[in-house]
Amino acid sequence: MLAELGNHGEHSEHGFAVSVYRRLDGESFEWQRWEQTDTELTAEALAVVTELHSVPESAWGSPETETFTIPKRAGLDAALAGKRPDPAMGPYADRAAELVSQHAPTVSALLDHYDRLAQTARGQRDRFVLTHGEPHLGNYMRADGRLLLIDWDSALIGPPERDLWNFGLGDPRFGELYQLRWDLSETAADLARFAARHTDGDNERATWTTLVDSLAALETTAANIGAPWTSRH
Repeated sequence: MLAELGNHGEHSEHGFAVSVYRRLDGESFEWQRWEQTDTELTAEALAVVTELHSVPESAWGSPETETFTIPKRAGLDAALAGKRPDPAMGPYADRAAELVSQHAPTVSALLDHYDRLAQTARGQRDRFVLTHGEPHLGNYMRADGRLLLIDWDSALIGPPERDLWNFGLGDPRFGELYQLRWDLSETAADLARFAARHTDGDNERATWTTLVDSLAALETTAANIGAPWTSRH
């Protein structure tokens, strides 16, 4: 059942989805990188993902299939082409577009690289499995002596690397694809936030930091794969 909750505000383009599950008593965990996590816990978490990937197609139910779409990409493509948002949208509108333009050679080339990797992945449909999408430590709980994955809103049928890349496992090409997907999606989402009406509050300052970090991460990725088109000098 879906129900609308509250007023989303005069300038809100979208509402929010809320998922409600039955209460589960157990031990929860805070998000952290797997390389910073106890090795036994990491191995146990990986075993849960491996078990998930072995679920037969007959038991998948009806999750959607990975499309490799980068949400809000149209706004990112527009910024890379030199389009600027209305400065009246808020104090970060022009700053964000200018920052992205400074990294345009790298971001544009990485988008093309991502598209090629995604096309290769689409051509290997026989490898697709049931994936969670966000198997970080914060999405695990221990209950009744078992480690469980929770928060299934992101479940899709897709390459196993959709879950494995954070563990540093799987086909390196598709691990690279999902690392790029993360940073490109963050960049596009933050840029879209500043292209809409906004203020200069704590959330906006945090979003600006995320945008700066995402662009820096993309430059690092470009350097690590030996790309000749990095924007760094």
